[in-house]
Amino acid sequence: MTQTSRIKWAGDIFGNVQPTWVIEPSVSELSTLLTPYLSQLVDAQGPIQVRTLAQGVINKAYTAAVGDKAYVARVTLPIDPGSKTLSEVATLQYLRKHTKIPAPEVFAWNADECNSLGYEWILMGKIEGLPLSKVWAAGVSWESRIRVVEEVAEAIGELWNLRFPSIGSLYKKDEKYEVGRIMSMEYFWGERLTYNIDRGPFTSSYDWMMCRCNLMLAEAVRNFDNSETENSKEVASRTRSLIQGLIAILPTFFSRDMVDEKFSLSHTDMSGSNVLLSPQGTLAALIDWEFTAALPLWASCKMPKFLISNERVEKPDVKEYARNGDGTVNKLYFEHLEEWKKTELRGFFIEKMKLIGPEWFEEWCSESGIRKRAFEWAMRRCNGEIYQQRIKDWLDGQNQEN
Repeated sequence: MTQTSRIKWAGDIFGNVQPTWVIEPSVSELSTLLTPYLSQLVDAQGPIQVRTLAQGVINKAYTAAVGDKAYVARVTLPIDPGSKTLSEVATLQYLRKHTKIPAPEVFAWNADECNSLGYEWILMGKIEGLPLSKVWAAGVSWESRIRVVEEVAEAIGELWNLRFPSIGSLYKKDEKYEVGRIMSMEYFWGERLTYNIDRGPFTSSYDWMMCRCNLMLAEAVRNFDNSETENSKEVASRTRSLIQGLIAILPTFFSRDMVDEKFSLSHTDMSGSNVLLSPQGTLAALIDWEFTAALPLWASCKMPKFLISNERVEKPDVKEYARNGDGTVNKLYFEHLEEWKKTELRGFFIEKMKLIGPEWFEEWCSESGIRKRAFEWAMRRCNGEIYQQRIKDWLDGQNQEN
């Protein structure tokens, strides 16, 4: 299925394409559209109050309130028409049925933009909570941070224990859940939805990684042909060379003949904005499951994004940092302090995962898993000019070893 005229891809000041809304969703139309659904959920009189809640790269979220009951309506751009909404709904339903992970409840949805709003949408429960990034920035106790890290680890442990027959996203068909085409930004960004490539499901890491490399190669060739400056042409040329190098060594990282490979469910964007905390500072919910997929164990085994930072082993000493003109401590101290805290918290996370998921810990430490994640890191970033020399050096090292 192709993207429609309601989405437009435009370049930013750095030359990267970003999606834009050709037509803004009508709040009044959204209110009218949701009325029959909310009337079945809420036994209350009065008008529906729809207000803008938040906006992401491809979604707009609104609160839909009737009396003292509030819900969230999320409207999405047609980045992968139909499939994205159907997969997200199936994933949320699966999680609530098969896990204890706090995730939003879905009440209604439309995966077809042929409606009065003109966009796909999902109506889900509103979970009271604040993003972890805001709560931690405002200042919380060390014990509270540790507790949240352990709660997130337990949720990741539940996901890790789920097993699926292939790589891809979840869909629901005839009341049964199945793995289908994968939902991932790398498959539809810009013109990528038009590329003639396999989108899953995949039965092995080899097939999945080869497909992703071919996608990157196709885009590098297209970018080279469409380059308007010498610099962009050089970047595209280097990207093509790096991808070809990665494809050449791919069989040394991923076996083509591997049988009975295991796959688990993975939340691919566990950032500080997608972890909601209660007023007591505990985990209230994990949100934004739209790109969740069944992935190989080595790919599911990763650090939550909200814990990623520069490594800082020693706690910074405030006396060693400069003061501003008003006598306050330079902000660099607080940046380094946060890095130290996250470094410490990563240790707590690993220890918790070691306790509740020995197999996860084994995969995390395994040389094979580390090598595969390094390959994926290089593949995902080889079109980035700032990474290209580093990836070339890494490739040269791999070729020498082989």
